[in-house]
Amino acid sequence: MGVQIPTVIRNGEFLETSIDIRANMAIADATLAIETGLWRDITINTMIPAATEETFKEGEYRFAYGPLAEGETLRVKIDGQINPPLFGGNAGYITLYDGERLIGRRHFRIKVHP
Repeated sequence: MGVQIPTVIRNGEFLETSIDIRANMAIADATLAIETGLWRDITINTMIPAATEETFKEGEYRFAYGPLAEGETLRVKIDGQINPPLFGGNAGYITLYDGERLIGRRHFRIKVHP
C-alpha cells in the first residue's frame, strides 16, 4: 500500500491524498480504513472511486472495494479541505484489510500551520 498525503499544510487549504493498493496475492474484499483522528476537522469533498460499502467500526471509517486479483492495483484519490478550527495537526492510521483480516497499517501525521 503506497500513500501520498501532505505532511505539512496550512489551515484552510485543500489537500489531496492518493492511495495505491497493489495486490501481491488475491484479496477477497479490499477494505481501506481511515482512523478518525487523521480526519478530525477535515472535510472530505471527493473520494474516487466510490466504495461499494461505507461503514464505521472500531474508530475507523471503512471503505470496501471488493475483490482484487493478484497483480491488480486499486488507486483511490481523496480530496479534502482543512477546516478553520484545526491547528497543530492530526495523526492516525490508514489500514488495509481483506474483509476483517489486517493486511497492512501505516501511521501518518499532518502538521497544520495557521
